[in-house]
Amino acid sequence: MVDLDKIGSGLELPPRQHLKALEISLKEVVALALENNYDIVIGRYSPEISKLGITNEEAVFDPTAEAAVGSQRTTTENVAQVRTTEELRSGGAEIKKKFTTGTQVGLGYQTKDNRDPASDGQYNTTLKLTLTQSLLKNFGIDINTARIQLAHKNLAQSTLDFSKQIVDTVADVQNAYWELYKSIETLEVRRKSYELNRRLLEQKKTEVQLGATAASELTELVSTVADNVTDYQEAVKTLEENDINLRSLLNLPFNFEGTPVQIRLVQSPDFALQDFDRAQIVQAALEAHPEYMKLKSQIEAKEIELRVNRNQLWPELEASASYGLDKFATGWRGSQNLDTGGDNYELQLKLSYPLGNRDAESNLKKSELELKQLNKRLAKQALDIKKDISNALIALKQSGAVVTSSRNNVHYKLQNLQVNEKKLKFGTSNMRDYLQIQTELIEAQLKLIESKADYEKALVEIYKARGIVNPQLQVELPEMQPQTSSE
Repeated sequence: MVDLDKIGSGLELPPRQHLKALEISLKEVVALALENNYDIVIGRYSPEISKLGITNEEAVFDPTAEAAVGSQRTTTENVAQVRTTEELRSGGAEIKKKFTTGTQVGLGYQTKDNRDPASDGQYNTTLKLTLTQSLLKNFGIDINTARIQLAHKNLAQSTLDFSKQIVDTVADVQNAYWELYKSIETLEVRRKSYELNRRLLEQKKTEVQLGATAASELTELVSTVADNVTDYQEAVKTLEENDINLRSLLNLPFNFEGTPVQIRLVQSPDFALQDFDRAQIVQAALEAHPEYMKLKSQIEAKEIELRVNRNQLWPELEASASYGLDKFATGWRGSQNLDTGGDNYELQLKLSYPLGNRDAESNLKKSELELKQLNKRLAKQALDIKKDISNALIALKQSGAVVTSSRNNVHYKLQNLQVNEKKLKFGTSNMRDYLQIQTELIEAQLKLIESKADYEKALVEIYKARGIVNPQLQVELPEMQPQTSSE
């Protein structure tokens, strides 16, 4: 005789944990990610570091002050073995400044005190103004501020990199949110399926005891309950993996760290078919996509570099002029004191040119090739953007159609199950058919859950392909800093 008490024993679901719930919406998840995500926190420093690069390049045109003092003592001995000692003390200071035109100006003051015990000594001072101007190589504001312009381009590229990081991270967080939603709903379907079959098993066991049903009908039902338990355990594993993934993106503690907390999503997919104008969003993407805009900035930077390298092909022609005032004094130790003074000026034109100039020619050729390469990359990036947007639109359309068909399928499968339940109750259907119809309903329910999540993820991919964040999430991307000239 069959021991009915042992049938189905051990086929129990693990007890449900009642943890403190962290109820969170999609917008709140994104806000947490922007505040806590390590990639965002790390990336936020890059534009600030690039700003300092601009300051470093502008500092080249800051005035420079120099000062020096010195002392020299010389002892000589003639053939008569008479020793003579001469002391020279000097000091000076100079202020120099470089301008964006390639002009350098210096104003210096120097004093020398030549003391000779055998004479009255000599003291002289000089005040001198010096002007130097590059005429061919390194001439012009555009050339001399090139490094500042490149630093501004570097800041723009760092800002665009950070914008892309925000777009990518927000997309990852949204996808993780919907994956967790899918696993939570899947687990609930698996649990309800188990509970339904478990109740049916207990009901059939009672019917066997009353002699209304043959014991052989329990075998297939017990096998189904066992499958339900396995499916449930697999759903738990998937849920825990998705929970960990979302926590890592938000930098939240895991459940083995401190007090366990259950993430409870308060937002379900708001399935509403959306339509996008392909040409319009492609055009918008080519005007705002961070990767596309970064390549354009790199091209502009390379054009600046190209201008500088062309300039370096010129000979170095430097004109310089100076004007000085001199003051001499003698007789510091004697009774006589004769002061003299005057002025002096100097003009110079200096030409320098490396024979062959291969270094400059090589740098120019390299810049020209790299500029062509960047233009091809820009064209490829435009193609990739169009492809990604097209694929995302196709995925959105397909997943929307799947949601609609899955809804209908669940409705019809549920009706079929209800009809078969009545047939099973009155003995006009068998257990195998009933369990098969129930399995089909579960698969339809899971497909509906998956298609809803896929639709939301397809929406995410459309905004990601455009290089922006869904405006409903109210995420502001960093603004580009305007370029300012430096004198």
